[in-house]
Amino acid sequence: MNRLAYVNLYVFYVDTLTYGAFKIYEAAYLMLAQWEREYPGRRENIFRSMRNVARSQLAVYRQFDFLRLSIEPDADLYVPAPRAVNR
Repeated sequence: MNRLAYVNLYVFYVDTLTYGAFKIYEAAYLMLAQWEREYPGRRENIFRSMRNVARSQLAVYRQFDFLRLSIEPDADLYVPAPRAVNR
């Protein structure tokens, strides 16, 4: 393959990625616009919630020690026992 073919392949790859990112952005924008019409104030609520995130919610290992987390059962929480159902 000559250099021009590599350049064309690279440009096609970058264009494809850019187009894909644009389509994702467009879909997210349309979804948020629809939510705003159906539930006024939803957008502000989403972005307000994004500002109030704890480090443990980000799942970033450098900022929170996930390896030392332990699970402690909550006696006050009622969880029904699973049961198998034949259909």
